[in-house]
Amino acid sequence: MAEPTPLSVAEQTQISRALIIWLNSFPELPAGVKKLSFQSLPKTGPAMSMGGLAGAVKTAEYIDGNYEAQYPFAIVYRVIPKDDDARLNAQSILNDFGEWMEQQSDYPEIGTGRTVIEISRTSTPGLAYRDDAGNEDYQGLYVLKYEQEG
Repeated sequence: MAEPTPLSVAEQTQISRALIIWLNSFPELPAGVKKLSFQSLPKTGPAMSMGGLAGAVKTAEYIDGNYEAQYPFAIVYRVIPKDDDARLNAQSILNDFGEWMEQQSDYPEIGTGRTVIEISRTSTPGLAYRDDAGNEDYQGLYVLKYEQEG
């Protein structure tokens, strides 16, 4: 079985740009979060960020040049929780984000000839990082699957 073909950097960048704009239309961003940034978080929360992950590949390639692909990404929510309820709330927000993405019928426009098939959660959100200043980063993993024509 052949190794999957990685997506070009240009294609991944175009998808990232469209996806971050679309994700910022999420109607329930948590208090203190004005918008998601791309792969950066301030030193203290609350803040949210989105970034692409390894594994952005063509999952099926056809003789006519069409292909199917996936773009895995993460959303990170940085908070300074005061108790377990705040920690559970951080996980819940990322889960709600995933549920919102899965329920949409109007996906982002990710480029000419590209049609998003689905966006789904690939993990249960959880703690990814904790620092000495009290910040905790909760992360949800998701994947955008699409078709490319031509």
